[in-house]
Amino acid sequence: MNDVSDPEMRPTSEQSNTDLAQLQLLRALNHEVRLQILGILGQRELSPAELARERGEPVSNVAYHFRMLEELGCAKVVRTRQVRGSVEHFYRGSGVVHYSWSPAMLDQAGLEELAVLLRATCTAIGEIETRAAARLGRNGHGDTALLAMVALAGFAAPAG
Repeated sequence: MNDVSDPEMRPTSEQSNTDLAQLQLLRALNHEVRLQILGILGQRELSPAELARERGEPVSNVAYHFRMLEELGCAKVVRTRQVRGSVEHFYRGSGVVHYSWSPAMLDQAGLEELAVLLRATCTAIGEIETRAAARLGRNGHGDTALLAMVALAGFAAPAG
């Protein structure tokens, strides 16, 4: 654990901003409705009203989650339409966040194969980062380094 009383262990302003951004994104992903929205927005556009009808929930509740995802840069409005005196907003994923969910029925050997695949994916992510660093270092075209957070998890789900 970091000892914040030690000046060398205190996070820099840049680290604090990065940590805050990570916490905000985790907050965005820490809700069933927002995860469902992100999954759908990766495939097609969707309005809060449509999802509210599908879920049988008030539009205001669902719209809150869309707005949160938009504020965090995970979703964007792609079109609007007039509906009985109000405006319906249609969203798509921003391309900044990819979310997919793949439950799979596996045996122990399959779970071990999955772990190997996830480790290989982490290695590939490191290779992608190395190539990106080289591109960022050699071009003067104003490319901006973008912090990407990748989370992979494979585990035996609890029964029930």
